[in-house]
Amino acid sequence: MSTLIISRGIYPDQVGGLEVQVSTLYNYLTDKNHNVRLLTRLYNEHIEIKGNEKMLLYKYNKNSFFKFFSFIVFGFFQAIKNRRQYDVIFSFGPDQASIIALFVNVLLGKPYIISLRSEKHLEYGNIKSLFFKLLLSRASLTHVQTEDIRKNLFSRYGTNYKTIKIPNIVNAHIKETIDFSDRKYDLIFVGNRESNKDYNKGSNIFLEICNNFKSKLKIICIGNIVIPEEIERRHNFVVHNRVSREVLIDFFSQSKLQICCSESEGMPNVIIEAMTVGTPTISTNVGGIPNVIVDGKNGILLKKPDSRMFVKVIKKNIS
Repeated sequence: MSTLIISRGIYPDQVGGLEVQVSTLYNYLTDKNHNVRLLTRLYNEHIEIKGNEKMLLYKYNKNSFFKFFSFIVFGFFQAIKNRRQYDVIFSFGPDQASIIALFVNVLLGKPYIISLRSEKHLEYGNIKSLFFKLLLSRASLTHVQTEDIRKNLFSRYGTNYKTIKIPNIVNAHIKETIDFSDRKYDLIFVGNRESNKDYNKGSNIFLEICNNFKSKLKIICIGNIVIPEEIERRHNFVVHNRVSREVLIDFFSQSKLQICCSESEGMPNVIIEAMTVGTPTISTNVGGIPNVIVDGKNGILLKKPDSRMFVKVIKKNIS
């Protein structure tokens, strides 16, 4: 079997769930001697992937309007051009990738599988909702990341869809944990200031937590979040834009608590990775997070991303 995997964009140097699932699926099918091609956009224009002629790469365009439509045109052209080299399409997310898959399905009859990785993917209305129903109705299979996503899918759009649940795959190197009291960082936060996945809101809430916390903290920030000077003077920050998976796990092993302030999520890799080295997470109760965090046992769940509640819980658990 030959497969075309389509993702609207990945960070080759990021350790997020999308990158893990795309690369894992690609490598698994390749190891099984399947012919696999990956169609994607690189979100880092300084990175090149060499030595793999089966990757159809579209360089990142910073203009959001042009970026959306140009990738659809590019992807559709590549899908038609290479139509004899794949039998099925695997589309990550109901976005540009799924539009390409749907067009190719209608024109060429190529079957496709759609992947829903977040409950946010189900929040459509009016015209978008009609498109989403059409997308689901023509899909041969729908992949969901959590049981909650499947339940919400059925409640909103009916149960006439074949689904399969596959959570994020974490290949963390489980290592011996150090004593909790010896961990040199109080908090770790992983996030980016971007338009997707409510990262901006989560980052803003994290900054509010830092601003409202009177005691001086040692904090690791992973991502392109900008720390205002007045907050930076109040705490000791270690900031990295992007790190490898191995370095991230090591940072978790040196941190007492992880903070996750998202308003919507699928199944965050970072929570599972933190658990492998015994680092609990204080998180909002959204998406697939309650499937891995048992409140009060291996982490703490908050009903909503309220910075005051985060501060209260951190104070109680940081000492």
